[in-house]
Amino acid sequence: MNTIAQNIEPSPEQLSILLNIARSMGVVHNLDDLIDLLARESARAIVAERCSIFLLDKEAKEIWSKVAIGEKGTIRFPAGQGIAGETISHAQPMIIDDAYADSRFNREIDKKTGYKSRNILTAPMKNVDGEVVGCIEVINKNNGDFTEQDAAMLQLIANQAAIAVDSALLHEQKESMIADLRNTKENLEQRMHQLEMVYEIDKTIAETTDVDTILKTMGIMLNRFLNTNGFMVVIEGEKGSFITYTLKGEEFNKSEISDESLGLELNRAIKEGFSAKQLAHHVDQKVENHEGVSFHVAALSDESEDKDSYGRVEVLNHPQGFKEVDSSFIQILAEKISTAISRHHLLERRENSQRLATIGQLSSTIVHDFRSPMTTIRGFAEILNKSGHKMDEEKRKKLCGIIVKQVDRCSNMIEELLAFTRGEKNYSLQECNGEEFINEIHEVLSVEVEKTGVILEKNINYQGSLNMDKEKMMRVIFNLTNNALDILKKDQKIIIELDLNKNDEVELVVSDTGPGIPEELRKNLFDAFVTQGKSNGTGLGLHIAREIIQAHHGSIELDESYVDGARFVIRFPKAIAEFDMSA
Repeated sequence: MNTIAQNIEPSPEQLSILLNIARSMGVVHNLDDLIDLLARESARAIVAERCSIFLLDKEAKEIWSKVAIGEKGTIRFPAGQGIAGETISHAQPMIIDDAYADSRFNREIDKKTGYKSRNILTAPMKNVDGEVVGCIEVINKNNGDFTEQDAAMLQLIANQAAIAVDSALLHEQKESMIADLRNTKENLEQRMHQLEMVYEIDKTIAETTDVDTILKTMGIMLNRFLNTNGFMVVIEGEKGSFITYTLKGEEFNKSEISDESLGLELNRAIKEGFSAKQLAHHVDQKVENHEGVSFHVAALSDESEDKDSYGRVEVLNHPQGFKEVDSSFIQILAEKISTAISRHHLLERRENSQRLATIGQLSSTIVHDFRSPMTTIRGFAEILNKSGHKMDEEKRKKLCGIIVKQVDRCSNMIEELLAFTRGEKNYSLQECNGEEFINEIHEVLSVEVEKTGVILEKNINYQGSLNMDKEKMMRVIFNLTNNALDILKKDQKIIIELDLNKNDEVELVVSDTGPGIPEELRKNLFDAFVTQGKSNGTGLGLHIAREIIQAHHGSIELDESYVDGARFVIRFPKAIAEFDMSA
């Protein structure tokens, strides 16, 4: 190998190429386009037949090339191998006068392509931090062998190329992150719209026991929401008969099929999962067989009887076809229909509607609770959008981790709503570190209080383990802090404390320096539907908080001796053997 010259006098054409590469750095952000441009300009500057750009993948410990002028496809091989690997490993340019005489040369590529490599020139690509991120390799000088002048010129190009590639990679990462956040935001917004619709449906179910009214209202709302034009519910009646509810536009019809043979066919369709078109034919729901017509079918089950399935819901004619998110949503609505019909049966037999009558109120509470995680997600998304490309990887991962936790928090609240509609109270006992628990709450709330001017403080006197349902306990704390944030002004404080009292009980204290709780509310503060007149409140937050704490065999109370604002004290055993599911 020859010694590379330190000085270079580029030709006017080479200077023009360098200028073109420098200019492209600010406008070409697509990595494929940038690599293609660098390869072509490098081959032109050195007057060579071909050029490849090899990039180092540190995580995979591989070297890969996406562009070889004259060939297509991607090449990957272990880091350190071949002439490109040698150049990257030693961070030095190389001149190979006879490729086939060099043992490092990979002859297999020439065999596959039918191309004959004579001589090779490489130069390492170093970024602004001096790290080697890849190399440029030109093959077959058009006239003779590569010179030291060629090597020096290629090194100049490689130095610019490294900066350009780094910038393109960073831009792609930023765009990918923004796209992921945008998709997350859109999905959350869609879920929010769905939850609002569930809330409206729950209100309808809570306000009336008439199945016809419920199904008609639900069908109209669902068709408007999904932009579909057909809705049908088939439920099993008495003695093998079936009742069908169909909605086309605003026209709602109810009919009963009592024909024994047709009833048997319908029963088999429901049990064995006939297609929607077959079932639609059975109930005289005429659907033309042409492109653009799509169906979604969801099974109904009766909670009040010993049956696996007793009916089905069909939503017809989605203009763009149903997506997975539509399918899961329609299945939720099918469960709602099942619940409504089961409730109707229960009212007829036992006149007991207390649980179902509160579903709408719980939906409202969870919709309200979505404000907190959505604020956090939006805040961190804005930070990442504005300055994510400047952040170090650790900080970026930390912000993304918080966003993921908040999305999980939203999902958990949805699951909690669905569990409630089924009459379930699901608790998940787990052991966690007390200090980490408070720090995680503090981290989330820091974003929420940042724009309000409210001061957030924490005081951790117990760093040991806690035995509890972490997600539900967080909801208790967030219920208390959200109530405080609704009334606190700038420079007023929220203080969260964790300690272990003399009875070996965990004490969680949430206090503030606001106006305190009005005297007239203190007696019934934890009862359902008690509120301070907030426009967005339902009066269920503290009621649910007390249920959660009671399930932990603990207590929550307002400290009436505290005169500087409001102070809530939560106490529960450090170790809990099981949850009280009847709380």
